[in-house]
Amino acid sequence: MIHFPKKRIAHSAIGDMRSIRPCLIGLFATLICSNLFGQSVCLPSPRLLTIFPMGGQVGQTVDVTVGGENLDELSGLIFSDPRIVAAPATDEKQQVIPNRFRISIPADIGPGLVEAYAVARLGVSSSRVFSIGQLTEVVQAKPSSSIKDAITIEANSTVNATMIAKGMNHYRFSAKAGQSVRIDCSSRSIESKLDPVIVLTTSSGKVLATDRLGNGINVRIENDDEYLIKVHDLTYQGGPEFFYRLCVQTVLPSSEPIQFASIKHVAQYSWPPMNYDYAKSKPEAEPNAIDQPQQIELPCQISGSFYPAADVDCFTFQAKKDEKWWIEIASHRMGAPTGPAAIVQQNVNVEGKATWRDVLELKDISSPMKVSSNHYAYDGPPYNGGSTDLIGMLSIPEDGLYRLQLNDLFGGTRINPACVYQLIIRPASPDFALTGWVKHVELRNGDRNALSKPLALRPGTTIALEIGAFRRDGFDKPIHLEVSGLPDGVTASAIDIAANQTSGTVFLTTGNQAPKGIGSIKIAGHSEIDGTTATRQCQLSSMSWPIRDHWQEFPRPRLLQQVPVSVTDAEPATITIQPPADENGNFRMKATAGSVVKIPLKIDRRSEFSGTVLALQTLGNGFQQVPRFEIALQENQAEAKLDLAALKIAPGSYTIAFYGPAVAKYRDYPQAVAKAEQVQKAAATSVDQLKQQLQSLKQTAQQGDSKLASLEQELKNAEASLAAADSQVKTATARSQPQDIADIVVTQPWTLDVLPPEEKK
Repeated sequence: MIHFPKKRIAHSAIGDMRSIRPCLIGLFATLICSNLFGQSVCLPSPRLLTIFPMGGQVGQTVDVTVGGENLDELSGLIFSDPRIVAAPATDEKQQVIPNRFRISIPADIGPGLVEAYAVARLGVSSSRVFSIGQLTEVVQAKPSSSIKDAITIEANSTVNATMIAKGMNHYRFSAKAGQSVRIDCSSRSIESKLDPVIVLTTSSGKVLATDRLGNGINVRIENDDEYLIKVHDLTYQGGPEFFYRLCVQTVLPSSEPIQFASIKHVAQYSWPPMNYDYAKSKPEAEPNAIDQPQQIELPCQISGSFYPAADVDCFTFQAKKDEKWWIEIASHRMGAPTGPAAIVQQNVNVEGKATWRDVLELKDISSPMKVSSNHYAYDGPPYNGGSTDLIGMLSIPEDGLYRLQLNDLFGGTRINPACVYQLIIRPASPDFALTGWVKHVELRNGDRNALSKPLALRPGTTIALEIGAFRRDGFDKPIHLEVSGLPDGVTASAIDIAANQTSGTVFLTTGNQAPKGIGSIKIAGHSEIDGTTATRQCQLSSMSWPIRDHWQEFPRPRLLQQVPVSVTDAEPATITIQPPADENGNFRMKATAGSVVKIPLKIDRRSEFSGTVLALQTLGNGFQQVPRFEIALQENQAEAKLDLAALKIAPGSYTIAFYGPAVAKYRDYPQAVAKAEQVQKAAATSVDQLKQQLQSLKQTAQQGDSKLASLEQELKNAEASLAAADSQVKTATARSQPQDIADIVVTQPWTLDVLPPEEKK
């Protein structure tokens, strides 16, 4: 009898949610009133949301149009690979075309994904991935909504397109009998919101294949014909954010189709182990079923797949009493839509009959920080560093034969050979991996926002990044966090990850006089492994899309390739709170263990705020239990107290900061009003001058005079420009009106040196 572990599926967004998405959206929208989410969250940050087309061919140039949020005074487009360069696109009169760039892709760059960032008034934006391809690139300029409008494409080409709401795009291609054709539609893998459905038919309309799960279509052509591809969203949504890259390839018998790179979800930060070599994995030996298990020797490294549907792989091995083996299974972290389940059983004799007794049921990999449950109250970040993959330690109770049974909880009907896994059984190999993200704000009505938070800093700002650690094979040492690559005027400090803990904090602080600039930071963790210092790089993550309302859309964070940090000179922070610096400019205090520490705080406001108090919590190892306290927002000074005796703080050095949500009356881009008024004034002057010229000319010109007609047209154009300038003044004025924006305020971090208590005489 096959034993299926009773594994609880804790990661609701990890599995294949496509089929229930419309039901969830409708249910949540009905349950939650829209006025609950009226408050804006987070000060404006530049966000690059769309690039069209979404990719280009190696060795070619491509003109792209970008869109996003807070991209005022857009000046450039930069890439995670500096070999790719972009210049503003110009028209035939050499005038810059707004939001348009010409990208040059060098011939020596490999195919894959890079990240693009916009440079704007407020700094460097969040990123959007850009695909580098090998095949011919096609840009679809308009929808092909019907069969008669189908776009003819050549095999071995990639079409860049967007989907319109309630629509479907059509494509034609010719193929000959005997050819093998592969059709892929990249969407979620390149951060699109599209859940594609692909239908392949003959010219007569006979359906040959349909793909609703993003697996692509493989088909062997039986007849020379012109074939039709239909593409639409699973729920027929559309818009600029519903983009895709459709690729049609002919595959030779001696070759494999081109594989396309994909973004990495947050959980993938913990895979693979350091120096892991896939080439050392031995393939599973089918049938390795419950009645024909595969015999293995420990330690081992095995590659396999959950294929065909409902596949259960079984492995048997001999082990001795008191041996300890760590078992790790990776599949979801390799990008597969799987939920592995595994159990280890011991072969025992019960009343003269051999049977199998459960010894260990492997557990999911938990997130280093508790994840937000999406309930009314904020109870964790909207990032999930956990995985449905498995890890656990097997302690052998007796000499004998053991069996590991492995299956995919999501694979009951799925037939997908791409659902692969890696199985490792090894002696303890302690290690760690790091991920992180910018801390999110807590609101009174719950955290309904999951926004990409680019590190675009205003002078006088401190931001906090939450850093999580995956501890492999019982690793329990403290981890020291360090930041490099900071731009001028930005400093970093950290709350290290304590022994046996899974989270720490990195602070980035921008000085009040920090110059405008850009840097690319790296966060590393240092710890001791087997008597030597080991360094592991932290992989930061961000939201693919701003999520204003969790009830309407699932957050989809991903790992970043690069982390640029910028400082803007456009505007300062709304508020700066910091402790006093010592004579050397250091934010450091000393106190004796068991004493009460009083920390004076200086408050520098540059905005009005709603409310009169700011409720603060404490960040610091051992200081999380400090009760929330309030400071007066209208004052220039405040005081915080730390009772070291009550907190049982041992002697040592501690990094501490306070944080809490505040609602600023923020004025967005007030400088735009003056700029718009200047344009308006110039347009009005032009109209007045043209009217005077026209009036003078009418007195002398003959009817039908071409100069008169030309001047009348020039006046119409000037009046249209004036109307546009009037509209722009109204828009800029409305935008600059004070609005309530909730954001997280983090104080300048400081160091507390706790000294041993003085000995009593």
